[in-house]
Amino acid sequence: MRILHLSMDYPPRHAGGTTVHTYHLVHELHRLGHEVHVVAASAPGAPREEDDAGVLVHRIRRPYTLFSTRRARALSRDVDVVHGHGICAYGVLRGRHPPTVVKLHNIWAQELAAYRSLPGSAPWFQTAIAMPQYVRMDRSVCRRAGRLISISEYITRGACGYGVPPSKINLIRNGVDVHRFEGMEPVDLDLEPPVVAYVGRLSPHKDVETLIRAFGRVGAGSLLIVGGGPSEPRLRRAASRLDRKVLFRGLVPHDEVPAHFLAADIIVHPSLYEPLGNAVLEGMAAGRPVIARRTGGIPEILPPEAGLLFDTEAELAGHLQTLMEDGDLRRRMGEAGRRIAGARSWADVARETETVLRRVVDEGTGGRDRE
Repeated sequence: MRILHLSMDYPPRHAGGTTVHTYHLVHELHRLGHEVHVVAASAPGAPREEDDAGVLVHRIRRPYTLFSTRRARALSRDVDVVHGHGICAYGVLRGRHPPTVVKLHNIWAQELAAYRSLPGSAPWFQTAIAMPQYVRMDRSVCRRAGRLISISEYITRGACGYGVPPSKINLIRNGVDVHRFEGMEPVDLDLEPPVVAYVGRLSPHKDVETLIRAFGRVGAGSLLIVGGGPSEPRLRRAASRLDRKVLFRGLVPHDEVPAHFLAADIIVHPSLYEPLGNAVLEGMAAGRPVIARRTGGIPEILPPEAGLLFDTEAELAGHLQTLMEDGDLRRRMGEAGRRIAGARSWADVARETETVLRRVVDEGTGGRDRE
């Protein structure tokens, strides 16, 4: 098949789990023998047109703006199927289009509700202007696409909230590349063990401040925070009130992320909203026990033998104390997590996606659908 992917995020532009997902999926589909094109947002220093190991990349300003939509629609005329990533498919679906599958990495109605419930004041522009528009686009995309792919049951429920019948949605959870962690040495940061680590964006809904406070309630070790974002100044102030080591590592190159996971003894993911939790999967792939908030799609991927779930700061502090004091439990959970994560590769995701793409082509659900 000739497949056109519409995604904001493709290397060298890195925006978290969606970038990783898109990159691995398109290359695995290419290995299955398909002609794969990607329309992605431009990035500094990246060529407008690129052959990336057989995957043909076309970089434009934004896949769903008016100007960029014309380019995406022109490319879509010569393919068998379009695979859109969320609202990146909005512009193409508004006109005549080939059979189209949309992968849902989040549901904007769920995300808006999460932001409005943040402690303190949520960013006004996001909650009053931007996100309501994204919700409208999200609803339209879900209704117009031939089929939907959801990365978690939590996302499936959100799509059904838009009035989409469950029969239109295929659940395909993300994979993880466990081989990234093989043969790699932990980065040497000279931290007192046990090392507790958070890896991800520093934004309000990630709630890293709760992790800092919970870490302050336990009696030993160091805290490693890897990532950057708008919450960093506030988090640094919170960490300065502790009497133990908290290291802010900042943004690190993507290929150095595994070494930072391996530098930790415990991975914590305290996010208030998480459609799935790619950092949870990566922590498991690194062979480390994971403590994560019981929210979104996380309980679907983190079984009790590989980690612990929490609801409150006190519960998080208790889990940290338990794992800090029990090295054998950390080892057993880490081994179980790596085994579970290793059972699902990106090649598996590509084969399941291929089945959905063929189905929508056979159904011929293109043209101009009505909401």
